[in-house]
Amino acid sequence: MKLSKDGYLGLSGGLDSYLALWNCQKKILLSKIDIPGKFLKCACINMNGEDFMFSTSGSFDVQVYHHSLAKKTILPV
Repeated sequence: MKLSKDGYLGLSGGLDSYLALWNCQKKILLSKIDIPGKFLKCACINMNGEDFMFSTSGSFDVQVYHHSLAKKTILPV
């Protein structure tokens, strides 16, 4: 799990092949991002709370998720 510096947002992931973006203050799920057959290795949340980056098992790609656009972009490393 990764929390934003202000404690407002949280990003969690496990062996269930999806990531979850949470509003920690209200305890509600904001987004559920499918990552089929993979699990979260590491993550960070941008200071604006709209973007976060994560890496999953099975690749060395960094994926950027834009929360306001509900869009995922893969950036090769």
